[in-house]
Amino acid sequence: MQGASGPALCVSVIERAASSRALATLLSLAADGQFPPANGGVEILRQPAERDAGVISLTGFAVVFADTDPVWIAGQLPDGDLSAPLSPGFLHALGQRLGREPHSIDMLTCASAVLGRPPAELELTELDLGGRYVADTGLADRDLADRDLADRSPADPTRTAAPGTHARIARALRYRDDVRVWQADGGIVALGRGVAGRWEVSVEVEPDFRGRGLGSRLASAARHLAPGGATVWAQIAPGNAASVRTFLRAGFRPVGAEALLTSATASTRQSAAAGPQRPARSQGAGETTASMSDTAVTDNRDGSRLEISADGELAELVYRTRPGRLILVHTGVPATLNGRGLGGELVRAAVRKATQEGMTLVPLCPFARSWLERHADEAAAVSIGWTAQ
Repeated sequence: MQGASGPALCVSVIERAASSRALATLLSLAADGQFPPANGGVEILRQPAERDAGVISLTGFAVVFADTDPVWIAGQLPDGDLSAPLSPGFLHALGQRLGREPHSIDMLTCASAVLGRPPAELELTELDLGGRYVADTGLADRDLADRDLADRSPADPTRTAAPGTHARIARALRYRDDVRVWQADGGIVALGRGVAGRWEVSVEVEPDFRGRGLGSRLASAARHLAPGGATVWAQIAPGNAASVRTFLRAGFRPVGAEALLTSATASTRQSAAAGPQRPARSQGAGETTASMSDTAVTDNRDGSRLEISADGELAELVYRTRPGRLILVHTGVPATLNGRGLGGELVRAAVRKATQEGMTLVPLCPFARSWLERHADEAAAVSIGWTAQ
């Protein structure tokens, strides 16, 4: 196979829209159990968006969506070889041709939407990805199903997550549009628009909460959160048997396989956005090493958050209380207040609160957890439930 980079193609908005519609139609029919003839056919499309290139394989049929010469693509796929579109050789050659990197071949699954709100016992908390806390229960302000797409902010193709952001959220921000994230005790569920505008879900369960069915409950919740009866899609690494079982239990069904090719710069930005889990010095949530012991922190008990007001802006650490536990959910500091150490002051205040009220501190918030790990002397003043029992 020849993988030399080919001439750049100028793809019009009309071509992209046509490819997106064709791919969306194929996926919609597959979700309804209507598949193309299993005759080894391969459909070649332009990329539905500049971000999205790859291969989707159904039974005896494949579609390649890539901004390169379709004659070249066809020439790499031997007639009668049903496995060729997802073969390592072809994916490598296509990646070289596009200047992209092929990653894992995922099982492609989908599930129909479920009406109504997610189960109340999940106590989902929605986080605004600008770093602001939105709501404490259920759907944030109004049901996502009631929100028209025109009511959503347009996607920023250069969007990256702030340093210290959960890796699962960072990935969703890079590869999906209209991303929303909900957090429960022990896990998160993210929903966003991916390839050809389909709604894609990903879940992450903290290690100490695994084996209790939380992953399946979060995946099921995504079916309630999907807008207007939309099908929900999930890509799962086949070797991750636990994840496969999780989504099958949640009602997702396999329809095919998929391999996406990402630009090297996007992969690099994603890794940088996720950042190290234990940085020696973090700028996340406005943290610096400067002392801010005289900063006034207010405990807004009605809103379940610790607050610092400065320059007309509000930094906050959202918490929940359970019998004997103070659970730190999310730290949010506006960009205009970064560099003042406010994130650290909020965590210090949480330590004082837990100590004074005789509670165990449970740092679900990645920033709070990292701060406590890096400030062992101050963390020693309080009982900390690192395993979130």
